[in-house]
Amino acid sequence: MTYVIHTGLKHMKELIREIDQLNARERKLAKAVEVVGAKSDELHRRYEKQRVIEGKLHEAFAEEDRAYQVMKRAIDDEKRSLQDELDQTVPEIQAAIISLNKINKLHITEMKSFTSPPDLVRLVMQAVCVLLGLGATPTWDDALFVLCDMRFLDRLKYFDKDNIQDSVMRKLDKFIKHPKFNEDEMKRASIASTSLCRWVLAMVRYHTVMTYVRPKQAKLETAHGHVCAVRAATDAWKVCEAKTKALHAAWTESEQKKGHMQTELLHVRERTTSVDRISIVFENLKPLLRKQLHDLKCADDTLIGDCLVLAATAAYLKTVVPSQRVPLVDMWTEQCAAASFRTSPNMLESTLGMEGVQELRAACALSDMQILINLSLLH
Repeated sequence: MTYVIHTGLKHMKELIREIDQLNARERKLAKAVEVVGAKSDELHRRYEKQRVIEGKLHEAFAEEDRAYQVMKRAIDDEKRSLQDELDQTVPEIQAAIISLNKINKLHITEMKSFTSPPDLVRLVMQAVCVLLGLGATPTWDDALFVLCDMRFLDRLKYFDKDNIQDSVMRKLDKFIKHPKFNEDEMKRASIASTSLCRWVLAMVRYHTVMTYVRPKQAKLETAHGHVCAVRAATDAWKVCEAKTKALHAAWTESEQKKGHMQTELLHVRERTTSVDRISIVFENLKPLLRKQLHDLKCADDTLIGDCLVLAATAAYLKTVVPSQRVPLVDMWTEQCAAASFRTSPNMLESTLGMEGVQELRAACALSDMQILINLSLLH
């Protein structure tokens, strides 16, 4: 019986230790859930804040993109218009430059030989002189000065047509508006006059076209800057969108982790609740079992002494008068103690138990020792 109780107490101690470990795990898991929950809440706040920022950036991008699409359509129309103009003008300039190759030294010499040139020759040379920067009303002497330049034709071929001043064009206007300032009329004068007329008209045409084209080109450059702004807005939105997605993914992962931990915590708490009830029962049983174990140990210690006294009582007290029986039992008890055989302080209680003794005490007025002696003799 002692072994059974001792083993039971040992198992009970192990179970209580497991219960304590389970409670510690519950506390640790609850703390972890709290930490993960706080992290998840923080991620959700950051995600919501980032989502608002992304929404604003997306609205800005959409607005920029709408404006860009409108501008792009206008730009495409402008580009086509400009290209059409340039497609017509560039060939004219190329044809005029090629036409200059028809002028040779003989043609130049012929023109220089005129003291009083034909009107058409004078007219075309005045226009050439104006373009070359010789004033508003060039004279024939100015024309001869230009013709005497060995690089005359090269100056025309490589003329800086992109930087003709508007003031020069205004000076040139009266010459090119002359009724006979055209190739058909100039053909009557000479080959050189015809080529020079074509060149002058090509320069005028190019300047007129570029006067229209340059503002459009500036507009295109402005549009290009707007395209850069749209790209910047797009890049900013995409970066923000990627960050928002990353935060959402992190928050989702954290929520899943929190859910798993909460489920585990719920299971642990259910087990903890069950084992807590067992723990309460154990706590109530431990004092009783310990007392019973103590009593059993005490009984083991006094078993031999009690048996000797009880055996002597049964064997020798029948012939002893009742008044001498208790002193004799006390003497035997002392002799057992002297022989290192302990006896129970109250043999009646150790033999019958507390409940049995209480019933006997209530039924008779004898002392515990007298009751024990009588029971031994009756047995």
